[in-house]
Amino acid sequence: MPSAHTVFGEIPVEKLGITMPHEHIVLSYGGAKSDAPGYNVKSLADEVCKDLGQAVQAYGVGTVVDAGPTELGRDVAVQREVARRLGVNIIAATGFYRFTSGVPLVWQSAEIDTLADYVTREITEGVGPDRVKCGVIKLASSDEKIGPVEEKLFRAAARVSKQTGCPIITHSDPTGWAVTNVGKLQLDILLSEGADPSRIMLGHICGTSNLNYLIELVKRGCSVAFDRVGSQRIVPDEVRAGLVAGLCAAGYASNVMLSLDHQGVWFPQRSPATAANMKHFGYLFQSFLPRLRAGGVSERDIEQMTVVNPRNLLGF
Repeated sequence: MPSAHTVFGEIPVEKLGITMPHEHIVLSYGGAKSDAPGYNVKSLADEVCKDLGQAVQAYGVGTVVDAGPTELGRDVAVQREVARRLGVNIIAATGFYRFTSGVPLVWQSAEIDTLADYVTREITEGVGPDRVKCGVIKLASSDEKIGPVEEKLFRAAARVSKQTGCPIITHSDPTGWAVTNVGKLQLDILLSEGADPSRIMLGHICGTSNLNYLIELVKRGCSVAFDRVGSQRIVPDEVRAGLVAGLCAAGYASNVMLSLDHQGVWFPQRSPATAANMKHFGYLFQSFLPRLRAGGVSERDIEQMTVVNPRNLLGF
């Protein structure tokens, strides 16, 4: 039976429940923890729990994937504290963020095998004093193309996923969706290294309005994530809802996942852009799912997208 790797160990995938597959418990950029005072696990967990706790209590959220690798502020101590207080499953990410946000020099210069070894260790041996095993590999590309460093990181991760079965989730930037179909470029690289498309969730795909493009992707066997629900800066939610309904009507509900890319806490402070556009963990259930229902998406398809698909992705 496949298991999911949570911050408190492996659990049967049947215990994941309603899952948000691309969120952030705590987010910070490189250097933030050393340059700014006041970093405290308990106080950070306090803030996250006020927000996530409402979604757990009101909507029965069972699992949250924290999509932040180490250079996005991953802190398994905060993740474990939140999971313990709320009784929710949290899954930590290994992997790499985008080059334009500062891929560390040590990884820029490393060979693919060295990078693959690093990711493998974080999955099989764990991180931190509690040896928390990561349960997803996060990858990201910048803007309108995938540069040579990012391509190397993608190839390393694909090899690890092929070997371990660990799922891959990705980040792509808005300009890429309209200009060069970056999701397709990501998928091309991953599949060229032998990654299983059923282990891949292409992220931030909800920046397009092209249903045919999305169908082209899912026909190759991967999942597409509408994981910036509520972010009206890119496309409005009514467009996202229409695309989801279109995919479901075309028979691809089993290839769609839903999330917010919400940050429970941002250290040292939330950026002005995210603060102006800030929602909450319950927004998906309070606002977007009713919109899907009104658009004709069935309860069966909603359960498929929020429970079954993440369960199938996260178990290995």
